[in-house]
Amino acid sequence: MGDFIVIHWVEDRNWAGGITEDMHQFWDWIREVDGFREVVGDSWNLPLDGVVRTKKIALKLKRLKHTLKHWSHEAKKLRLQRKSSIALEISMLDALEECGLLENEERETKNQLKATML
Repeated sequence: MGDFIVIHWVEDRNWAGGITEDMHQFWDWIREVDGFREVVGDSWNLPLDGVVRTKKIALKLKRLKHTLKHWSHEAKKLRLQRKSSIALEISMLDALEECGLLENEERETKNQLKATML
């Protein structure tokens, strides 16, 4: 979250006036944010360097979000496939039951599958 704070803060400032004491204090605070130092490293000294690194981090987070969204979509497709597979198995067991070919163990399996569908 610190990366987005830095980007917005920097974009709102007028850099033509030079680096003020407030900016130095802000950069000192950002360097101490939990986990941020591990990402940017100890060599981060200049605010401009921090902005470049921060934008790279923001880009990586955006890519990660896209990847997670893709995985979520694929997981949803797998759940639907599993559900249709269970429904097919239940209908096959129903057909066997109608023919009188279903044994007790298979009835239990069918009941467990129906419970899974709920």
